[in-house]
Amino acid sequence: MTTPSDAVVAAGKLTSAQTLAETARKWPDATAVLIDGTRLTWSALEVDARDWARGLIAAGVKPGAHVGILMPNCVDYVRLFYACGIVGATALTINARFKDDDLAYAIMHSDMDVLFIGAHALPHMDFHAMLCRMYPSLDDWTGGELSLPGAPKLRRIFNIGDSRDNGWPDEAAFLAAGADIPDTQIDAARDAVTPDAHVLMMYSSGTTAHPKACMINHRTLGMIGAAFAERFDLKPGDSVMNPLPFFHMSTMLPMAACRASGAA
Repeated sequence: MTTPSDAVVAAGKLTSAQTLAETARKWPDATAVLIDGTRLTWSALEVDARDWARGLIAAGVKPGAHVGILMPNCVDYVRLFYACGIVGATALTINARFKDDDLAYAIMHSDMDVLFIGAHALPHMDFHAMLCRMYPSLDDWTGGELSLPGAPKLRRIFNIGDSRDNGWPDEAAFLAAGADIPDTQIDAARDAVTPDAHVLMMYSSGTTAHPKACMINHRTLGMIGAAFAERFDLKPGDSVMNPLPFFHMSTMLPMAACRASGAA
């Protein structure tokens, strides 16, 4: 068995959000992410993640809550993932190719508290229409606490990146609700999360039965990311091209490696 390096061991002592803050401090102007023409530096990504964390707190998201992310690959996905880490919530990264039955099962089985859907890939992925098929009472929903048959814990849905006027709470409403939450509260929330808290919940493909939920903590993700960065000798200014989906470890691990090294 190979003994992990000091850097890999140290990575396991921080959460994803704490590592993000450290990376933004070390390499503020290095590119963190480039998606669909949107380029964010590490410092800009941290600012955005903190703003989205304010929105989560305003939406009542507590440490340990399960926050569903049903979006195509987009920069908002990255912002929301780190925001969940700041407040201590578990990001439930949902397979964007799920059919209605699989999604309904995951929402119920995961004890999902809040769901974010993304309209960034319309008309190819219309998650608003999908949810209205699954839960017909959402047709005329315009916000407020939910009470859906088959989704007993789901309280809120936010519809991000949708130019259509469907009345659902959108990104502007989400961010505006938390605008007055002070930096000190964000710092306290981030630093209260421990490396052994769950950072990700992912569902397996469910080849022979329902998809299986897999839980991953900050320590595991951070250490594997740091080992990945070490093995590939990643550093600020390097770029990792990854065309794979954010709901899969094949993207979350390279992203953790970039977070550990300041690469893009």
